[in-house]
Order: sequence, then C-alpha cells, then structure tokens
Amino acid sequence: LMLHLVKMQILLDNNRVDDAKVLFEEFDKFNINENLLAGISGRILLLERNFSAAIPKLEQQYQAAPNSINATLLAFALQGNNQKLEAIELLEKFSVKEAVQNKINPRVSFSLANMYLAEHQDKAVIEYEKLITVQPENIVALNNLSWLYMDQGELVQALKYSKKAYELNSEIPNVVDTYAQVLLKSDKKSEALVKAKEAYKLSNGEDIDIALNFAATLLENNNNKEAQKILNEITVITATQKEKKQRLLE
Repeated sequence: LMLHLVKMQILLDNNRVDDAKVLFEEFDKFNINENLLAGISGRILLLERNFSAAIPKLEQQYQAAPNSINATLLAFALQGNNQKLEAIELLEKFSVKEAVQNKINPRVSFSLANMYLAEHQDKAVIEYEKLITVQPENIVALNNLSWLYMDQGELVQALKYSKKAYELNSEIPNVVDTYAQVLLKSDKKSEALVKAKEAYKLSNGEDIDIALNFAATLLENNNNKEAQKILNEITVITATQKEKKQRLLE
C-alpha cells in the first residue's frame, strides 16, 4: 500500500492524471481510510479541472486533516469553481490559526497573496511582505511586490524588491521586465532601456506585454525609429494591449 501511495503522490505532483486514474482503480484491493481516498479522488478531479466535483472530496480531506496542503488544494478548487471569496475566507481562517502560534505558513501565505492580487492590492502587499520574512528569496513574491509598490507610486520600495528579484534570477523575462519598468518610473531611463531590451530578448519578442514595455522604454529614450519597428511587429490581443499600442503609436 505504501508503495502505491508514494507512486500516486508522484503522479499527482507531476500532473499525470491518466496514470493516476489507472493506479487509483488498484486501491480497491486495499483497506484505505475513506478520507484519504476522498483526497486522492479530489486531486484527480482538480487536475481534470472538474472543480465542482473536486470540492466535496477535498472538503472531506481538509476536515479530516486541516493542514496547509489540504487547505490550499481546497482553495484552488473553490477558486476554479468561481468561489474565490470562499477560497480567500478559507485561507484567511487558516492563517489566523497559524498566527495564534506566531507561525507563517509559506504555502498558504503565497496562495492567499496571489488571490488578493486582482481586487485587494493592499492586502496582497501585506501578505507578500509577511511571506518574504520566511522566504526572502521567493522571486514571484518579490516581483509581485515590486509591481504593487510601483502601482502605488512607492518607487523606493518597488526598486528594492525588483532589484533583489533580478539579482536572484536575471533569466526570467517577467522579472527583468519588472525591473526595467521600475527603473523607468524612477526616471533611470538609460538603465531601464538596457533591462527592457534584456527582457525582450529573453522572451524572444513573443511576450506582447514585454514587447509593448520595450517599445515604451525606447520612446522614453527618444529611440522612435526602433520603437516604431517593434510596435509594427506586435499583434495585440487584449483591449488593454490595443489601447497601449495605439497610445504609443500616437
């Protein structure tokens, strides 16, 4: 049984849902705890994006073992089922319990901060700040914090975190792009152009937002000809991208 459970864990962690379903059928010959079975079934359904069916299974597992892994799995299912408020509430309650013991759970904190991003930026900032006290080299948290501070006009903080993320890994296009944008907003135009070009090259010119940011940085550096060339090569998709491209072309 233990070998089967270990194998199942590996399959689920590697998103091998078809193999997991085949293995799951073999579990009938074992006398397995029903809550554990529900959890495995819920994870398979989660990978299949059958969120509504996954929720009661993962809820059963969470009630039986209310740990950070089960909390985040249930939260992901709720979020996928357009129940984001319930997902946030679940993770907030878990965080409150952890806080009583002066603990910060990185898994829950990271998931919660990411869920806050769209509509609760102030809460996202607080959560990411908490997270980096225990995971100071979490590049995604540092990068997102930098964007949030930049949007709020807190450029000193934004520059601090974007620079740190860049120093940790300068090969991630979005990290380099964030650093470039913060430098640009901080009126460090020539430095921003170097980084914007790096980000553009790292993404092979295929990331629309990075390409638009590169064009904007070129324009700020009075390199209108190259900016025009970049803009002509960009095929925008979203309304926001269309609006930005049009504005840069004017």
